[in-house]
Amino acid sequence: MDADGYCTVCPDECFWEDHANTPYIFTYKLVDETKTYSEMKRKYEEASGKILSQEQILDQMGEELDEMVDIIEDMMITVRDCNTRLAEIALRPNPLSMVEHIDLMIQNEKMTKKDGWFERIQTLDRFRKRALVTNEVEHFHREAKTLGVTGKKVQNKKTVLKRFGDLFGW
Repeated sequence: MDADGYCTVCPDECFWEDHANTPYIFTYKLVDETKTYSEMKRKYEEASGKILSQEQILDQMGEELDEMVDIIEDMMITVRDCNTRLAEIALRPNPLSMVEHIDLMIQNEKMTKKDGWFERIQTLDRFRKRALVTNEVEHFHREAKTLGVTGKKVQNKKTVLKRFGDLFGW
């Protein structure tokens, strides 16, 4: 975009509000979904073929949550490694951090105030908090590396709360 807000890439040099990168339009639709205990119980009973108690259902859901946390931890490590590698090979380093990019997106939403802008700002705020956590993890890894600590992935199953407690020092 130039200083006046017109696109410098597309042949029509359209104004930024009219600019479109896709041949379709996004519409925002809020959908409320409510699940009851009986629906969840029926789902697990059908999957396992046996009738389960509340404790068994909670245990199975906890196991699924533990598996998801493991997957997310692996993905965060992969993302961190990829970002590190990209920073190493970048021809032009990125001057803005993820938090700064999100801050710019929030400012843009506040200026345009299109339908659903407040909800988008709330979502961007949640993403900003997550990005701050990522920055804290990166800072931790840098500090640990300077001290010569490499660490190992914990192989035994811990509860999710215990793992997050260990991560954030609760």
